[in-house]
Amino acid sequence: MEQVDLLAWHSTAVLDWSCLLVALILLPVNWGLEALKFRTLLATASDLKLARLFQCVLGGISVSMLLPNRMGEWIGRLLFFPANQRAAALSATWTGSVLQSIWIVMFGAWVLFHSVGRMDVLPYVNLGSFWPLLIVLGLLSVFLLLFGWSLVRGQIQAMWDHFRNILGNGAVTAAGLWALLRYATYSLQFVFLLRFTGVSAPLAELYAFASLVFLFQTILPLPPALGWIGRLELAVFIGGFLMVPPVEAGVASLLLWTINLALPGLYGGYLLLNQHLYKHLDHVRASFISG
Repeated sequence: MEQVDLLAWHSTAVLDWSCLLVALILLPVNWGLEALKFRTLLATASDLKLARLFQCVLGGISVSMLLPNRMGEWIGRLLFFPANQRAAALSATWTGSVLQSIWIVMFGAWVLFHSVGRMDVLPYVNLGSFWPLLIVLGLLSVFLLLFGWSLVRGQIQAMWDHFRNILGNGAVTAAGLWALLRYATYSLQFVFLLRFTGVSAPLAELYAFASLVFLFQTILPLPPALGWIGRLELAVFIGGFLMVPPVEAGVASLLLWTINLALPGLYGGYLLLNQHLYKHLDHVRASFISG
């Protein structure tokens, strides 16, 4: 791995602050599109307004910072729904995640296929460091199969019923288009952040770089709170095979993580804390009045 000397880079870098401003402006666009996709997949299962679903998405980001592959996103979103709507919310979240991953894999695989000839080696993941995680996931799967099926069977059936409903009314197709627009949005953010750091490579090269980074980030089983380390190294590694300098690649990747995950996650945590604090205070007030 090539060493990244941030101090030396900062002393000589010529930064385009207007590009950073554009990336920041696209932050609410990115997660607003996610909220639209979520609302489309919920269909008529929930009457939550778009603004509330936007808060729900941010709450999911907050919890996802602590769990691998943003699994906590599901938990965080469910906290905003009453019990009778959680199966539909879980189904919509899962379907939306799959749709987003489809675009990431499609574009990333296409770029990877056309970039193989230009790379001496391909980015790889050392599976040896993930054996403990794989063992834990295997044991958890066995436990769910043996003991958990009876507990979750009703929820899974409700999720399946909701999925069949939205599949039949065209919601999945519409949500897929929202997912494509969102992919284009955060790809554009990445390109602007690369321009901000001073990368002068052609736009096609920058989009190819972004597509490969997103592809390999998707398969990294790390929570975003720790995943920024892997994202940084991955961006530096891939940049070494394309026309993207490693330091600028790492800085742009770290900025994208900060803008699209860290900042929304902090605000989402505030929303979750605020919501449950008010619920607790209402419960205490009701108990005091009834007593």
